[in-house]
Amino acid sequence: SHLDPSGTIRRALGGFWEWAVQEQLRQGPHLYVFCLSEVDDLLSQWRAYGGYGAGYAVGFSATGLRSLLRASEGQYLVKVVYDRQQQEQEAVAIFNHIASVAEQYEQAHGRIDAATCGHDAILVERKIRNAFLSEIIRLRARFKIPAFREEEEWRIVQFQPPAVDKP
Repeated sequence: SHLDPSGTIRRALGGFWEWAVQEQLRQGPHLYVFCLSEVDDLLSQWRAYGGYGAGYAVGFSATGLRSLLRASEGQYLVKVVYDRQQQEQEAVAIFNHIASVAEQYEQAHGRIDAATCGHDAILVERKIRNAFLSEIIRLRARFKIPAFREEEEWRIVQFQPPAVDKP
């Protein structure tokens, strides 16, 4: 089911895309990816990524890769999702979860708005925006258009902490 976003969510997401672009410019990249394929010899892969016949195919053990990655350091092995319906379901579930947390917060602490809460409202809205941005970045690392389905791609994703402002 879809939640009707609270006023806090609506305010936090007002102008979200412009803010997100500015955050990316200010903070730099949030993640790096290393792309792999389940398919060991695919003509489209050679054509697109093989350097006109000068490339190499290197195989890795998924178990071996997983043992090298550290979630505590922002490193994950993820399977790419190509199905549009599955992508939408996952994105909606994430949106609903964030909206639900904000709604529970409002139920426990009362309505959050700048007129009554001042600085606290700004902090809550900033946290909501950051939560949405983080989830969008995470989902973008996993989603790809269906035209690339034959690649059966996996990605090693390295999330980076936001850059700090320079004085």
